[in-house]
Amino acid sequence: MEEAAGLLPACDRCGRPVRRNQADYELFERMHWACFHYEFEHDVEGIGDPDEACEDPLCPARAFDEQPPEPVWESEPPV
Repeated sequence: MEEAAGLLPACDRCGRPVRRNQADYELFERMHWACFHYEFEHDVEGIGDPDEACEDPLCPARAFDEQPPEPVWESEPPV
């Protein structure tokens, strides 16, 4: 990453600069988190609608849900 020189790393999926989550740039395969999510986690079969939220509680498509479900985190202790 050429952050010191004022250049931002480019996302390998969309080509746009990665401004947020630069610390995880390599972890997310040199992509934005959202690009990584849609590429590898969202609809791995490639048959669904990208605007329909997947099971990930942080799925960006949840913005389109009229009544989004309460997120269920696997790490939460039972109540």
